[in-house]
Amino acid sequence: MTRKTDWSDWRERAVAHLAPDERASELDPVSRPPLMPVELIGSLAAGDVQWVLAGSSVFAFYGAAIVPNDLDVVPSTEESNLTTVGRALEDLGAVPVHAPDWRWTLSISECLRWRPLPSVTTNLDHQFVTPYGILDVVPTIAGSFTELMQDAAPTEVGPYPVLLVNPEHVVSRLGTRGKDSRRAMEIDKALDSFRSGRQPTSPW
Repeated sequence: MTRKTDWSDWRERAVAHLAPDERASELDPVSRPPLMPVELIGSLAAGDVQWVLAGSSVFAFYGAAIVPNDLDVVPSTEESNLTTVGRALEDLGAVPVHAPDWRWTLSISECLRWRPLPSVTTNLDHQFVTPYGILDVVPTIAGSFTELMQDAAPTEVGPYPVLLVNPEHVVSRLGTRGKDSRRAMEIDKALDSFRSGRQPTSPW
């Protein structure tokens, strides 16, 4: 079942963490750099972040012709791990995404007032612009790290080990299947491959 998110509450909590002043950034909150998954995953590996890969990328590992717009990461919410997430985002020079067509988006000024501290779920729960594309940190909306890792599949992206969320969870949690008919067909193809016992293979 798709989870409903109270975006008004999400925004209120997110804004509560913002610094009073903007800071200079080499990245524009409205920019959308091309997704470079290997480099982005390498940045997480360099920071020793514990996480699982969720979102539409999962289907591509099972043969779906889906090109994700971002990388969905579900981190462990242990305090020490959230600290490593914050450090990784700082090292990337990341800023939250400003999505002008979305009612609850942070303003550009608010995006530039974001800081990686405090490294808590309500401050890290954003889509981020990075030099390697959009990184979507989802501590809870896709399910918890502890829950999702139970049946996550180990695989590799380039030289980096990755834990891949069960694609059944992606469909049930996020309702990804319903975006358009072609996408639905590709997702069904990926689910058939998964159910037949196919091992995931990196599309990158």
